Amino acid sequence: MNKISEPHAVVPRTGVINRNLPGSVSSFLLMTASVLLLAGCAAEQGQESISQSETTRADTSPERSSQRKGSLFGGTRNDKPSRVLAVRCLYDARPWLSFDRENDRDPEGLKYRVFLDVGGGETVIRDGTFHVELYRLDRQPDGSVARTLASDWHFETSRAPQIQKPGMLGEGYFFFLRWAFKDIAGNEIEISTEYEDPYGRTARSETKRMRVPKYTG
Repeated sequence: MNKISEPHAVVPRTGVINRNLPGSVSSFLLMTASVLLLAGCAAEQGQESISQSETTRADTSPERSSQRKGSLFGGTRNDKPSRVLAVRCLYDARPWLSFDRENDRDPEGLKYRVFLDVGGGETVIRDGTFHVELYRLDRQPDGSVARTLASDWHFETSRAPQIQKPGMLGEGYFFFLRWAFKDIAGNEIEISTEYEDPYGRTARSETKRMRVPKYTG
């Protein structure tokens, strides 16, 4: 056993045994002090083990884990981030982009901003995957609408540029998308954006309908 430099709290503060007492009494007091000292040391060691065990249980209990704010950029491997409840998309009045070499005025794509809403007025940056679908809408003679998948995009969130100066809507992403077909201009389109986190949970935006302008003949 390691040498104890100071007497335990159960030993009188003076730490002195009266040597003028009879030998038997003095020996008895020395033995009693030793027993109390050993008992106090054992009790102290036992208390430390219990505290450490309790701390470990508290850190790994489901109740404590559920109270920790999850983040894909930190925390332990067992942490699951708060779920994204909705995808918010913000479109400019003229969101169109031109990508062709002829540089004609007919759009070949669009841009917009995307926000991952976790509730409470908070938007976040997260790992995961975006899925975007764009449909061309064609009015039929009977008044019905035919939806044709014109383009779809699937990419990791890390590939989308982040908004550098978050405004009132908070942190988010910029999307710059080029569609696959040239015959989109002059048609009505429908676009939806979905986010999928690494756990397979998904959130979807409201569907947006727009008419793509056509300037060339």
